[in-house]
Amino acid sequence: MSILSENLRKAMFDKRVNGAQLARLSGVPQSNISQYLNNHPKGQNPTLNNILALAKALDIHPAVLLFGYDPPQDLKIPKEVEKIVDAYMKLKDDDPRKEAIDTLLLKPFTSTE
Repeated sequence: MSILSENLRKAMFDKRVNGAQLARLSGVPQSNISQYLNNHPKGQNPTLNNILALAKALDIHPAVLLFGYDPPQDLKIPKEVEKIVDAYMKLKDDDPRKEAIDTLLLKPFTSTE
């Protein structure tokens, strides 16, 4: 089981929502949520957009899904990181740069190796 799979399952349990409810709340297709939960080998890796949407729908910090814990309340996000996230969010979904960023950032959290 991947880190993301474990953390997503726990967050859904804690918030008492199922896949269909989370799909409705987040806008992430239920089939994608199922793939994330079950580490489907031919499944689609999550995008940063989907991680952010799931976290928002579950009312948790994205770090909970990726790392399993909330960051400290007084954690300051460097301006450079905010600029990178803003630039990422402005890219169109079919932009190859967006896919490359998703792969680089999220692969460690979705791998079962």
